[in-house]
Amino acid sequence: MFLDIFIVGTLVATVIEYVCSFVQEKIFKTKSWDYSDFKYNLNGRVNLVYSIGFGMISMIIIKYIKQFSLYINRLTEYYLFFNFTLFVFILFML
Repeated sequence: MFLDIFIVGTLVATVIEYVCSFVQEKIFKTKSWDYSDFKYNLNGRVNLVYSIGFGMISMIIIKYIKQFSLYINRLTEYYLFFNFTLFVFILFML
């Protein structure tokens, strides 16, 4: 499971980083980062070290932050349902 998350997170983040760098260079003629000095880089836009880091961060996000957001979502659904029920009750009381 975590290997799948790591691989997908690495690929998605690396593609996004490459596309953002490419678009920024073509539209604005600027570079925010340049990985040309790193050993395993692709056109100086992405490199292996940071791609692996993005994969690790994606595992942390899926494991911990997702659980917290699901908890908040459940609380929000409960309170929204409660508020809607209270609204309907008051509406019918009028």
